[in-house]
Order: sequence, then C-alpha cells, then structure tokens
Amino acid sequence: MLEILMAVAIFSIRFLAVGSLIVSTTRNNTTGNIITQATMLAAEQLQNLKDTPNIATLATGTYTESSPRPPCWRPSSYRI
Repeated sequence: MLEILMAVAIFSIRFLAVGSLIVSTTRNNTTGNIITQATMLAAEQLQNLKDTPNIATLATGTYTESSPRPPCWRPSSYRI
C-alpha cells in the first residue's frame, strides 16, 4: 500500500511540473506571436513609406512630446 501511495505522489508531482511547463510555453508562444506581428506591421509601414513616390509633397506637421519616452520599448509590467 505504501508503494502505491508513493507512486501516486511521484506521478502527481510530475503532472504538476508538466502542467506548469505547458502554461509557461503557452505564455512564451503568445508573447512571441505578438512581437512577430508588431515587427511585421512595422516592416510593412516602413515599406509603405519607402514606396511613397514623392515624399517632399507630403504635408508637414508638428508634434510635441508631452512626456519623456521610456528607456525601453517594452512596458515595465509586460504580461500576457
């Protein structure tokens, strides 16, 4: 009976470890997909700017930054 109890305990610990691994892998995959989408959208916008036939005729505008930019492109509390 003790052997069965120990086997169940060992399998339970292994299943918990695998479960946390699955959660962490899913989170990392989601983060990677979001970053890939952002990169592709940025590349598409850059290509659109490069393909603009006459950039000199575009309207000029002004932009005033209301707050200083953060030191990194990622927010400090980045969680998905």
